[in-house]
Amino acid sequence: RGAHPDIEPMLEVTDSARVEEMVICEAVEVGSVGAVHAEGLEATPYCPDTLKVVCHPAHPLAGKKGVKPAALIKDKFILREEGSGTRRLMLSALSGAGLDVSRLTVEMELGSTGSVISSVEAGAGISIVSQWAVNGPIAEGALGEIRVAGLKATRQFSLIRIAGRDLSPQAASLFSFILEKKAFLKKRAAA
Repeated sequence: RGAHPDIEPMLEVTDSARVEEMVICEAVEVGSVGAVHAEGLEATPYCPDTLKVVCHPAHPLAGKKGVKPAALIKDKFILREEGSGTRRLMLSALSGAGLDVSRLTVEMELGSTGSVISSVEAGAGISIVSQWAVNGPIAEGALGEIRVAGLKATRQFSLIRIAGRDLSPQAASLFSFILEKKAFLKKRAAA
């Protein structure tokens, strides 16, 4: 804000499909998503992410390593809504680990990561969520982590913009500011 005191920053947390739509229809110049699915967008990776399987701390699999994917089929899953990049990656990773995702018992579909985490903390089911959202609650004991054998759920968060279009000075400043934090974010993700 220092370089552009006349600008009122806005942050809207929503699913990836909506972020892409907002950039394409020029409601915003820059967005952040886990993977780009829409055409006509340019993506610049800036932050690694790993999804973690989380559960209530008293769950029988909490803290276990090498858990077979089939062991999760008995659980109720709490998913993000359709259009969520986290949901897409979660289902793809579970399928890649050998789990038939059509057999999942979906307890709830929620519109925010915070709602998913609150529901898992309350014992309503398990989920797979970004490390950035759950590392703190896991360390504090509010959530348990289940380490599933063969589960590969990694992605790069990317800044998106309309391909080939120059950004306004304000959006370019934001874009540069985020990219300057890339090394810091990579180091934090590895911790």
